[in-house]
Amino acid sequence: MANNGKEQDLQALTARITALETVLDNVLSTLVLRGTLNRAEADQILRDSEDALRRRNPHAAGIEQLHHVRDDLSAHIRAAQGGGGGEHDH
Repeated sequence: MANNGKEQDLQALTARITALETVLDNVLSTLVLRGTLNRAEADQILRDSEDALRRRNPHAAGIEQLHHVRDDLSAHIRAAQGGGGGEHDH
């Protein structure tokens, strides 16, 4: 029974991470599409975030997650433009 509680906690944490990643993907994509940022500036924001994350919590999983966001950004921009893609399973 205690294991079930830990599993639920893990599922809730995973859902929260997915939600935050989705918001980040959508915000960056929207800012690029609206011309507020260009792709290089969005990449710089992600690099700066990675540097900050390394100082706060250098766990490899967090850094890897930021890499996934950066790698998926083009697909999210294409999807927002109606070009398909944008869904991922991270």
